[in-house]
Amino acid sequence: MSVQPVLVPDMGVDAPVEVIEINVAVGDEVNIDDIIAVMESDKATIEVPASHAGKIESLHIKLGDKVSQGDVLLNLIEGESSVDIDAKDASEKPEDVSESLPNIEASKGEAVSTEKNNSGFLVISVTVPDIGTDSAEVIELAEVGQQIDVDGSIAVLESDKASMEVPAPQSGKIQKLWVKIGDKLKQGDKLAEIEVELASDSTVSVGNNKPAKEEVVQPVIPQVSAAASKKTSSNKPGSAELSVETQSVHAGPAVRRIAREFGIELSKVQGSGPKERILKEDLMAFTKERLSQASTAAGAPSLSEPLPEIDFTRFGETELIPRSRIQKVSAKNLLRSWNTIPQVTQFDDADITDLEGFRRAQGNAAKAEGYKLTLLAFLVKASVAALKKYPDFNSSLDNSGENLIRKNYFHIGIAVETPDGLVVPVVKDADKKGVKEIAIEIISLAEKARNKKLKPADMQGATFSISSLGGLGGTKFTPIVNWPEVAILGVSRSELRPTYINKELQPRLWLPLSLSYDHRVIDGAEGARFTRTLSEYLADIRSLVL
Repeated sequence: MSVQPVLVPDMGVDAPVEVIEINVAVGDEVNIDDIIAVMESDKATIEVPASHAGKIESLHIKLGDKVSQGDVLLNLIEGESSVDIDAKDASEKPEDVSESLPNIEASKGEAVSTEKNNSGFLVISVTVPDIGTDSAEVIELAEVGQQIDVDGSIAVLESDKASMEVPAPQSGKIQKLWVKIGDKLKQGDKLAEIEVELASDSTVSVGNNKPAKEEVVQPVIPQVSAAASKKTSSNKPGSAELSVETQSVHAGPAVRRIAREFGIELSKVQGSGPKERILKEDLMAFTKERLSQASTAAGAPSLSEPLPEIDFTRFGETELIPRSRIQKVSAKNLLRSWNTIPQVTQFDDADITDLEGFRRAQGNAAKAEGYKLTLLAFLVKASVAALKKYPDFNSSLDNSGENLIRKNYFHIGIAVETPDGLVVPVVKDADKKGVKEIAIEIISLAEKARNKKLKPADMQGATFSISSLGGLGGTKFTPIVNWPEVAILGVSRSELRPTYINKELQPRLWLPLSLSYDHRVIDGAEGARFTRTLSEYLADIRSLVL
């Protein structure tokens, strides 16, 4: 028996994180991976599992504390657990297998571990890398026995915002798969085992050519276990008062965060997950029902009244086409923005005759350098200049509606069409990049989007978005604001028109602009000023360097 401290793991952030839930008390018995506490940073909510089995001797934290990596959470009187037994078995083996293993390095974002099997082959265990979100669904999967090359796709995972491939860290044969199509995975979950034939020098390089440390394993963020239901009755300082019943329900940290933000009493929500675990969908259904009840009580039509089902086969042959996950999620997000944001669209035209002449003149030079100088790159640069002049367009409205959060960074979202639906990768820090850098980055992001190579981080943090339909046609359209942004710029196909200049009729190239914005933040006069300023920047690109 020994007393073991349980420490705060690497939370992925430099600043201290807040303790928002404590799921154990002194004297509680816990098993390995039981959730002992939940931490929340400004980017994520993370469950901290028990690293050992045993009895809680003392707690070193309380709700609301700020903790950092390495801080002591609690002391555990360690009993003989399955880990101890495994360790004993391993110590009794006549040979330390790890000494004969080759060096191995994990490519960025991957987690691998190694062992030798009886045939002398190296077995590489691959787990789910950082996917930037709570979970992602397996939509494509390799097969057991399949030969796979280094960087070949083991699986394709799809979250609410993106699809991403998990590459093989080394060439070999897939020996085992731990998942199947449709499974929901999170960072650290087991994915596959790959059997690799050892080289003569017993060195395998994963992701590059240099050997490194023997094992690289990412921290596992497990699901809430049975011990997680042991809650304290304390509340986080500054949070809404929650009942003991709410704290003891079966729900994950993301669901609890949403409930706190919207003041939902979780004890009143019926969970539909395993063991009546409350899911995000349950919160949506609960809120929808309450809105319906409130509307009916006020004599208004129900917001949740379903549309009538129509049997279209009565009129002819039909075909049911399942929508992709990205399309379904996009539809929900667009509906939320449309129902939440009072949107206004301001139309204007920009004379881009001189800009287009300059762009074409630079076309051959750009092509020689291996990239294409597109109009979109100039639009990003001009938009940043306009956002600096009118900073309310580069902001978000807080949930109370009483404060405006102005952002001092300029991340521009670019709508990209893919076979699975529309995605919006983000050009980060566009104010610090030249037109050439922006053009190259846009091409790279668009290619990654179409090849399902985008990571969640590639689509997060936008402060303003641009949707360009110039290559497809049309004259004007009304883009929907992408919440939590407050504005989006729509661009249609440019048109050559006869224009009076100094009493003379001249052919000029005009670009239609459609600016949609949140009318709670921006009034019509400011919207008109923004599009006029943007048009002036595009008409004379020399103004962008002033």
